[in-house]
Amino acid sequence: MQLNKPHKKTISPLFITLAPNLTKIGEGHHHIYNATVQEAVESMGWAYRIAVPHLAASTMFPDGWLRCLPMPPARTSKKAILSFLKLAFVSILPFYRFLTTNVDHKRTIIFIESINPFSLIAFTIAFTAIAKNNLAVWFLCRGEHSFSGFNKFRGLLEAGLQKIIKHLLPPGRFKLLSDTELFAKWYATYFRHPITVMPIPHTDIPTGQSDPPRQDTITCWMAGQQHAILYNVAIISKIAHTISENANKLLFVVSEKCDLEPVPGGVNLKKIGAVLTQEQYLSMFGKCDIVLLPYNPAIHSMRTSGVFVECIIAGRMPVVSKGTWMASELAGHHLTELAVDWHAPGLIDLLIDLHHNEPVRRKLREMRTAYLTFHNKTAYAHKLETILDQSFG
Repeated sequence: MQLNKPHKKTISPLFITLAPNLTKIGEGHHHIYNATVQEAVESMGWAYRIAVPHLAASTMFPDGWLRCLPMPPARTSKKAILSFLKLAFVSILPFYRFLTTNVDHKRTIIFIESINPFSLIAFTIAFTAIAKNNLAVWFLCRGEHSFSGFNKFRGLLEAGLQKIIKHLLPPGRFKLLSDTELFAKWYATYFRHPITVMPIPHTDIPTGQSDPPRQDTITCWMAGQQHAILYNVAIISKIAHTISENANKLLFVVSEKCDLEPVPGGVNLKKIGAVLTQEQYLSMFGKCDIVLLPYNPAIHSMRTSGVFVECIIAGRMPVVSKGTWMASELAGHHLTELAVDWHAPGLIDLLIDLHHNEPVRRKLREMRTAYLTFHNKTAYAHKLETILDQSFG
């Protein structure tokens, strides 16, 4: 997509992304998100820098991505809280060095894209020791916390540290951002702090409008991470092992890590690589008819999905779990039939019926048009410029 450059200010700002959770390319959307943000930022003539963990493989990241942040912890649990706090204090110096080295005299935005608790503690302490007259901090909230159990502690800790950072800055310089309106509304109510809803920028999908429904085999691709303990694998395994008269009309494409084998009278199965290149990943949208997204509602009630957005942009049909952010998005476009109860009987016949449902396909085309209007790099760049004006006047 060609970017139309927004109006440039006299003094272009420096945009610094902190991505302490971004350790490798090929799993999730953190890398492609930040690479696309870089394109949007540089389209406006802004200077751009990004910091990633220091042990991340140098060959995996573009030139100019700075490997200087501490590595994120391997896991999160109650027992690990004390060790996390120790690690946080050890990590203060790397954050301080990065900030003092890279924050210069002109207007500077520190964009916190995805951060773990110990890195946020370390950043906040390091942040107290630097000059802030020309600084703004923009914090992207992804809706990853359910605010129950340990996640409640993590979420409240994050919100508390955000308040400290806001207090350290000149008025109006701290901004909360989100890529989901559902989470933004909830967070604004819960913490009484407004959030700006951002477009999702990485929507340059090479496939086009949805093709006419195939009359023979319907290919259903389960995208995302898959191994035996995951909720989505358990759901798909149950459906794949269901004996049905029409099951042979479906081909389920799953990861080779998915512990799933075909059964007589069940759906056809095909296994592909566990980690796809970007080219392989995008090509799957052109090969499938339906994208299966049986995400756990307990985790994804307000959490966005890059696969879902790319599915809509690619003109494919998503089938998602009820009670998720994806279900809310579909409901906003009158597509509630695509949010299902995976434990209900008749899922195989339902998938076949949805594939051939022309009113559903028509509404999906309308949703795709709406998504293309809002979710793109140009819209993202314009949103950044608006927030810049709000931050610095």
